[in-house]
Amino acid sequence: EFIDLYCKRRGLAGIDRFGFYLAFNYFRMGAIIQGVYKRALDGNASNPERAKRLGGFVGSFAEAGLIAARGVG
Repeated sequence: EFIDLYCKRRGLAGIDRFGFYLAFNYFRMGAIIQGVYKRALDGNASNPERAKRLGGFVGSFAEAGLIAARGVG
């Protein structure tokens, strides 16, 4: 529904390969969070406790990326 509304407002017929873009961004977020987590482990994070908690989400983003890439979700 959100995508349909976005396309309508932009005057687009649709978004080709949306699953690719979705998968890419899940993997991208996972990589960013992994970097934040690594900085926490190295002692370079501005908020180490929060960064360490965020590290627990890396696998979830990777899994969501795989699902999107396979066209399951």
